[in-house]
Amino acid sequence: MINNTVELKKVSEENRMRFTPMLFGPRLYLQGEATVFGMASRFCDEYKGGFWEFIELPDGGGFMYPEMGEETVSISILSNGFRSSAVSPVAVGIICTLFTLSHLSMASPYSTELLSDRYHQLRAFADTHPESEIIFSAID
Repeated sequence: MINNTVELKKVSEENRMRFTPMLFGPRLYLQGEATVFGMASRFCDEYKGGFWEFIELPDGGGFMYPEMGEETVSISILSNGFRSSAVSPVAVGIICTLFTLSHLSMASPYSTELLSDRYHQLRAFADTHPESEIIFSAID
């Protein structure tokens, strides 16, 4: 469950098709979504695929997180040595979405200001999240 002072809005079933183009842009939405899924597979041993919730932030940004049926899971990021054994699936989603936005903004020939804006919007939200210390340790 998401506990936050910022009110979050789960994307409704009828609006799910527009979410990833809004988050990653019209040219990168398929790559963005696939990259988030791939990062979850690499970073979190408990992630085995499944349904993802899409969250819209009040400022227009957003993130995705996996419904994993667990309150906490472990996450390891070999590239920066981060390791934690107690993060929520929401934190996993925030971390994977931040990594994806950063990666796409630097690696894509279609890099746009949108990706940078979405990264900074999500990073500002992450600063208000109860797991902010873990999230920022993971993305450093």
